[in-house]
Amino acid sequence: MLPGGPVPVDAGAVKRRVGKNGTVNHRAVRYWVDFYRAFEQVLVTVTEDRTIIADLEGTVIREYPRPAPGVEYMGRRRSSTDHHGPGPRLVPARGVTDVLIQEVSPMS
Repeated sequence: MLPGGPVPVDAGAVKRRVGKNGTVNHRAVRYWVDFYRAFEQVLVTVTEDRTIIADLEGTVIREYPRPAPGVEYMGRRRSSTDHHGPGPRLVPARGVTDVLIQEVSPMS
C-alpha cells in the first residue's frame, strides 16, 4: 500500500482488464500485473512520477516509475527495447555414448 493508505477510486483511476498473459495496457504501455490476476479488473492511476495498479478496492498490487517516452513495457520481464538479450542456452550435441539408457525394471 502507499504510505497514505489505499488509492482513492476518484484519483483519476481508470479501470482496465488484466490480459491472460498477466499484463494490462494503459496509454500505449503494457504493465506486468500477475498471471494469477488474469481477466480481473484493476485500477490504473498515473501520478507525476508513478504508475499505480490497484485492485477494485484500492489495494496496491504493483507500482512502477513513470515510463520514459518510447517505453512500451514495464514489468518483471524483458524490456520492449531489449531484442538482443540473452537467447536460449545452447546445449552441446550429445554423442551416442553420452546418452543414458534406462533399464527396464524386473517388476514391470
